[in-house]
Amino acid sequence: MTTNDQHAFPTTEQIFDPRTSGVVSYSGMTLRDYFAAAALPTIVHDWCESDPKHYDKVAENAYLLADAMFKARLKESDTNK
Repeated sequence: MTTNDQHAFPTTEQIFDPRTSGVVSYSGMTLRDYFAAAALPTIVHDWCESDPKHYDKVAENAYLLADAMFKARLKESDTNK
């Protein structure tokens, strides 16, 4: 598992998928997704303010910030070893 694949709230659930009428495993959102979601309110406030033409850029920037959070997190864990 790479750093970006780590789960924010690890769980191993079996859930029913109505599209396939089968059961699928669900592991929860990745830590990268969680970081990106956490960054969104600030980005939206600073960039969008109700102008939908910026939404694609906002989404891209949320993941860029998430990746930067990963780098800072790894750097911090390396210095604490």
